[in-house]
Amino acid sequence: MVTDWVRIGSRFINLSNVIEVRASERPAIVQIVFIGGGSIELRDDEAQQLHSLLDGQALRLESAHRRVIGPAA
Repeated sequence: MVTDWVRIGSRFINLSNVIEVRASERPAIVQIVFIGGGSIELRDDEAQQLHSLLDGQALRLESAHRRVIGPAA
């Protein structure tokens, strides 16, 4: 599991506080859900940057309409 602060665009995100990442391919939108229920939305380049960062490091659940990325076991 990733437990570091990462820079995505102009913001820093503590991935150890992330419980779920909801991704949509078109348009490129990622919603990050944090411990405690807070969330933020990333679009376009920032969304792709987060996808690349988490690729291979997270559990992915696929469905017809969305992809959910969570901590790897």
